[in-house]
Amino acid sequence: MSAETNENKCFQVWLCLTESFIFKYKQLFASKIHENLLYTPTERAWLFEDIAGKVFYKKELPLQYHNNRLQKSTYMRLLIYLFLSFMLLSSCAKQSSELKQIYESAEKGMRTDAARVLAELKANKGKFQNSTPAEWTKFHLLLSEAYDRTGSPQTSDSVLLEIISYCKDNGSAIDLRKAYCLLGRVYQEANLHGAALNYYNKALAVECEPDSSAYEWAAYALARISDIYIEQKLFDKALQALDTASKYAAKGNDMRIKAIIGANYGACSLGKGDLDSCIAKTEKAAQTAERAGLTQVHKSITLSLLPAYLKKDDDKNALRVLQEAEGIKGSKQLSLYYLYYSLYYSWAGDNTKAEEYYRKCAALGNFTFQRDASSEIVMSFLKSERYKQLNKYLFPALIAQDSLNRAALSTSNDLVTTLDAKLHNEQKQKQKEARLYMLIFAISLVVVAGTLGAVFYMRYTRIRLRLQQEKLNNLLAQINERDKNKAAADKEEIRRKNVEALKDSAVYRSFHDNRFTPSYNDYRELEKAVNRAYDNCMERLHDIYPSIKDYELKACLLIKADVPLKNIAVNLGMEQNALSMLRARLYKKMFQAKKGSATMLDDFIKSL
Repeated sequence: MSAETNENKCFQVWLCLTESFIFKYKQLFASKIHENLLYTPTERAWLFEDIAGKVFYKKELPLQYHNNRLQKSTYMRLLIYLFLSFMLLSSCAKQSSELKQIYESAEKGMRTDAARVLAELKANKGKFQNSTPAEWTKFHLLLSEAYDRTGSPQTSDSVLLEIISYCKDNGSAIDLRKAYCLLGRVYQEANLHGAALNYYNKALAVECEPDSSAYEWAAYALARISDIYIEQKLFDKALQALDTASKYAAKGNDMRIKAIIGANYGACSLGKGDLDSCIAKTEKAAQTAERAGLTQVHKSITLSLLPAYLKKDDDKNALRVLQEAEGIKGSKQLSLYYLYYSLYYSWAGDNTKAEEYYRKCAALGNFTFQRDASSEIVMSFLKSERYKQLNKYLFPALIAQDSLNRAALSTSNDLVTTLDAKLHNEQKQKQKEARLYMLIFAISLVVVAGTLGAVFYMRYTRIRLRLQQEKLNNLLAQINERDKNKAAADKEEIRRKNVEALKDSAVYRSFHDNRFTPSYNDYRELEKAVNRAYDNCMERLHDIYPSIKDYELKACLLIKADVPLKNIAVNLGMEQNALSMLRARLYKKMFQAKKGSATMLDDFIKSL
């Protein structure tokens, strides 16, 4: 319900009460208005609407009459009523005006001073606890956007999922696109790239009016998609997304998105080995962010210049970008900051400082950055032939890479096709082999130019390296096998405990009681419990068959919870024969099959 709708409701109630007051229940309305002056404007509006409705439909009210003082003068009662009605309308208008001011202030300052907007929204959060669904949705959507613009996206998806649910039926298309983008950002920050890509694509699929805001959020979704591809080193795919994002961004006025797109172009140039292009594009993007007053964006983009400067042996600029990025916020950005400091000191030969910042990076728990930090330090040790120190960083790098590989198994199908992944892995392997051959070739040149003693020494060194490599390979194979077995056992144990917790829960027992009549909240609580026990099985079911209806979803939920068919039929308000037909029909629709049975659906649901 909007503020305008609330004001209209107040006016309509006032008209109803005026008419009813003249003819009937004179003392009732006077006394009730007087008793409820302490209610909020919205509460008074609903109270008066309820009373007026009862008067219009001639329903008898269990109310008290006989106020002797008011009975003395009909004229005086009417004046009192009109005065109180005016107070009601004024209060409604005042509350609506206050909420409108909060929205307008947040929208006006969102792009220029998101930190201030975030603080103001947090301070006014209590004013929206009893607000209408529309007001609540608008407030929390602005709050989520403010979190994102300050570089600290929300870690929970629950609020955004509620916003999306509301916007699908009642909200605007642009709000729905924005909510999809912000939810995708939440999953991206959690390294759930498959889920992130899914919601970014949903944002792009929303049909919006072709205005600047719609173009800006489309550009935002494509820019974040390019982030994911860059992280996976799929630079051609990233460039395709960036080209389209640039076209959308040019039709909008959001400098933050334009700066992010420019920085991602620079990252693609870095990935392809074009250092000069990388520096030029990234510096331009950083200047764009700085001119727009986007401090955190400027720091983040500036920080991304360090790898290029290190590869150009430009220690002056490398140190400069690190100093300019000081004070950067956000767990992911701070991890990158520590990683780059570790790389800088490793490049400079200060292994003590490199290890210090490596530990700070690893402590934040980001496996991607931990792997990169460990790998770079390992490479520096190899180049300087400090083989005894390898194990200190090699095993953390291997373990971090293994964790990333296992996490990627659940999202790889959403990122690229099987062929793309295969080609990517082959390319990485060739790059590793090329680096190894370069090292061997350099060593061979030293052997040829050296003395006979050096020749024998290098031969001994090669043999030692080969044996060490074999040992490391064997150890890695053992680690991988052990971790694989442990992960499978841990997963099965967690699943068993979750199922036990589900069966011990009060909501599970309630649904197995044939006397229980569930509410909407009971179904939601059961769905959450089943998702926890069976790895979000109901969400996966919805992804498989998005057009599933609410009562069909309820039937599947109860089947998954092992609720007896008799109880399911009662809860859904149908006969058992009708329930069997429903299950068979749902199986046919879900799998586009000519034949299907209720048992086949049950088996499929229980297999999720």
